[in-house]
Amino acid sequence: MAEGQQANQGFWAGVRAFLGLNLTDEAARARRGQSNQLTIALAVVLIMGIALLLLFADSMGNTREEARRVFTIMGAASMATLAVGILLGFLFGIPRTPELGELPDQVQDESGQSQPHVRYRPNTNLEQISDWLTKILVGVGLTQITKVPEGFDALAVYLAEGLSTDTAINPAHKVFAAMIIVYALVGGFLLSYLWSRLFLQSALTQADVYGERLASLRKEVQDREDTRTALLQAVQDQLEHSGEASPISQDKLNAVVNAAPSSARIETFDRLREIRRAAWRDEKPDRVKIERTVPVFKALAASDTVSIQHRSWGEIGFALKDAQFACKAEAENTSLPESQRPSPTLWRDMVKWRQAADALTQAITVRDQQGDQIGHLYEANRVTCRMMLDPDYRAGKPTQDEKARQEILRDLEWAMNEAHNWVFLRDMRIPDWMIEYEITQTWMKLNNDALSERLRDMLPDE
Repeated sequence: MAEGQQANQGFWAGVRAFLGLNLTDEAARARRGQSNQLTIALAVVLIMGIALLLLFADSMGNTREEARRVFTIMGAASMATLAVGILLGFLFGIPRTPELGELPDQVQDESGQSQPHVRYRPNTNLEQISDWLTKILVGVGLTQITKVPEGFDALAVYLAEGLSTDTAINPAHKVFAAMIIVYALVGGFLLSYLWSRLFLQSALTQADVYGERLASLRKEVQDREDTRTALLQAVQDQLEHSGEASPISQDKLNAVVNAAPSSARIETFDRLREIRRAAWRDEKPDRVKIERTVPVFKALAASDTVSIQHRSWGEIGFALKDAQFACKAEAENTSLPESQRPSPTLWRDMVKWRQAADALTQAITVRDQQGDQIGHLYEANRVTCRMMLDPDYRAGKPTQDEKARQEILRDLEWAMNEAHNWVFLRDMRIPDWMIEYEITQTWMKLNNDALSERLRDMLPDE
């Protein structure tokens, strides 16, 4: 739609420039003044010619019918001569397209703004024909110049014969016919030549500039669509690859995401988030697919699209955490061949839990910097990661590290401050393999003495 509006604006701006009707600035008003002067000159030429024809017809016609016949014949002759003069003026005044080496880097538009000059050569057939015809006319005129008076006299006699019913030619008819030929020919030539020089060149230049703008806009739209397609294809390749190793390097993903427009990044984020959520809700989680979303979310987080930066970091943390739970579910799934089941201890890989916690911490930092008032469940998910990173918890003991305990308690308090977050953890239907609530409740029971009254109230009754 934006491209169509741009095209319409360019078309009508070209029409206004062609007619000299663009009044946006001083230069345009000056051009309008020139157009008005030329219009007035044309009107004066036509009025004077019509007045001369009326006077001549009235003086030479004895009756109204004869006067009307004289006016009609001489009017048609003068209009035909005027048309010839206009054609000659156009042929001699048509602008010449510069050669590529003669083009300046910048041209000025109607408002005086510098615009890049058109670098292609438009169709110049009319210009070439004009050049050939003017050379032919000048050449023929020079070689036959001695015969011009004789031919002009013959034309005047021919017109004079049509003005009289007598066989004898009235000298006055001949003089007037010669005069009207010269008048219309010269007047038409000058008006057409001046119009071509003053307005046609500017109109053609503006048409080229607007054409280049439209071509540039179309190229930009096509480039944006190409980069969007490349991004979606890269995401598809990343998610549908059969092996566990990522088929696309992180650097390549970053480059593809950075090249894509913001709208395509947001679209990719929304699609990828739904894929991760669908895998999170599945009773048989696809650990590999969940992990595959992480590199794309990293590329999105590294982009300059502010609206998805902290949410991308959050999705990285969610995916890494969910993949650990999915790994545990796969290890315990006896329906899978033992060769396809991961090690029972792999889900306790502290490197992955640390990465998940760090990603959620980064999401919280960026969220707070951007002033986003919505929690997005970052603290509620980070607290699970911090509990899993606690060696005392893994040993079934209360947390001894005071700093780690306070960090966990702060995240619990934050999650509790947003009621929907706590309801999410406590009441939302989640797959059996997601044991976040179980981990949280176990840690809280182990550290019951450190809990606030509000947190103790959240513990289920024994």
